[in-house]
Order: sequence, then C-alpha cells, then structure tokens
Amino acid sequence: MVKKSFNNCYKEAVKNHEKNANSKMYQVAGYIGKVEKTIDPRWVKLPPNVWSHYVVVTSSGEVLDPTAKQFGETQKIKYPFSTLKRKWSKLYELNI
Repeated sequence: MVKKSFNNCYKEAVKNHEKNANSKMYQVAGYIGKVEKTIDPRWVKLPPNVWSHYVVVTSSGEVLDPTAKQFGETQKIKYPFSTLKRKWSKLYELNI
C-alpha cells in the first residue's frame, strides 16, 4: 500500500509552487469526484462536499497534486486542469 499523506497538502503545494515558475496555487473544495474504497479513513468521517485541498497548476496547465493518494490509491499526482474541475466544485486561486 502506498503511504498516504494526510493534511500535508498545503505544505506540499507551497513547495511545488516555489519550484515551478509562473505556477498558480489553488485551494479546492467540495469534492465531487469518485470516492474510492482506498481513501484515507480520516476523510471518510467528513462528507465529501466539505473536503478542502491544495494543489499547484503549472504555466502549461498541468496540476501537481503530490498528496492526491489520500483520496484513493488510483488518484494521479499529475493531471490536466480540466480533471481538477471535474473532481472539485470550488476552485480558489491563492495569491502567495
């Protein structure tokens, strides 16, 4: 089993934002993606519509999400921005 990173998404997103010039950091909320059986049990205690998460979007439109595995073993850590919009109902660009 892959070790899941829980509640470290902000710290990891900041690291990725600092490493990638012209990237944008987002807070996302209101999970509407597929809830997997391998999700970290700490998320299961909360309804998906109140989940909150942080990711980085590169200048090429690729999402960097190193803590994605906490939402299930098949979650990808790099994917297109359009996939982010299909998984989360609210996206907030952060100015950091």
